[in-house]
Amino acid sequence: MANQKGVQLIKQLQLLRRGLVGEGFLDMVWRHPANVLYWLVKFAYRPFPRTIFLSKYITFAYCMSDTLSHTNYHDNSFNLDQAGDYILLIQVKGPCFDFAVVHDNRLLVYVQNTPLDELSSPKPLRGLLSASYKKVITGLFATALTLVPNSLYSDEQAAAFARFLDVQDDEKALAERFDDQNHLVYKNGMDIIAAVEKIGFQNVVYTAQGWVKAIANSSPPNSNLYLNIAGDTVHFLYFSFGSLRFYNRFEFKNPDELVYFTARVTEELTLSAEEITLCISGDAYEWDTNLTRLKEFYTKVELNNLQIFDLPSQVAAHKILPLAALSLCGSLEVR
Repeated sequence: MANQKGVQLIKQLQLLRRGLVGEGFLDMVWRHPANVLYWLVKFAYRPFPRTIFLSKYITFAYCMSDTLSHTNYHDNSFNLDQAGDYILLIQVKGPCFDFAVVHDNRLLVYVQNTPLDELSSPKPLRGLLSASYKKVITGLFATALTLVPNSLYSDEQAAAFARFLDVQDDEKALAERFDDQNHLVYKNGMDIIAAVEKIGFQNVVYTAQGWVKAIANSSPPNSNLYLNIAGDTVHFLYFSFGSLRFYNRFEFKNPDELVYFTARVTEELTLSAEEITLCISGDAYEWDTNLTRLKEFYTKVELNNLQIFDLPSQVAAHKILPLAALSLCGSLEVR
């Protein structure tokens, strides 16, 4: 019986990290902290995913109750009363979004995989998402996109380029400057855009915009091909002599398809599998199935540890990079 209770608690703590635990478990932590610590010690030998740091999560659940019980990271200096000094970064990823709160080049809060409903009608996160921040920057994914050279793009022609995306009645086309040489025209569903508009549309950019800027600012060598994995989508980025030469993204269903699209890109760019370095960020870990499969075909595969601002040791730089890099972005032109 005792063993079953311990296993149940361990499962609850794992769910706490994923944001799947309701008030019941938090109430248990509040009322019986000694029991929680007892079972943690008793079952300390049990393996946990390496991104779990139990003491941090329990402290946060104990102090903040259900407001931020599903956080991935919380700095003890975070104070919502000082939101006017903070920057809120949001990255929409379809049915869910990640967000971070940053102050003075330092990460204060980091939350992953929050249901999109929290943007339009926040409940557990009402205080966090409705606070008056110094600045809010949102990254928005695209259901279809096209890059247009600056020499061909004009505001008057934006609607004409959007027609190539086959925009439907329940969709909206957006346009923004992508880099020094290109504009990006893309579309998304009105329901997604409506949810984002609830928190303001002044600083909304394409989801990979910050990531592209961050890589461009890092003096990327010709020998690096950059991949960002976001769920079942992979973004590819390549610079030649400091200038953007290639960007595209593909949806994949398994590691073999990821290898296939990587091979297509390296072939198009005439890059040698033995000489190129795949620098990977986003939803990836050193020995996950995607990276393991890529390593069978490419000699150099590594996680991209580029940091935009100071991070605690328990937050992986490559994981938060696409979200953190949104801090480098500006506003959106809407068409």
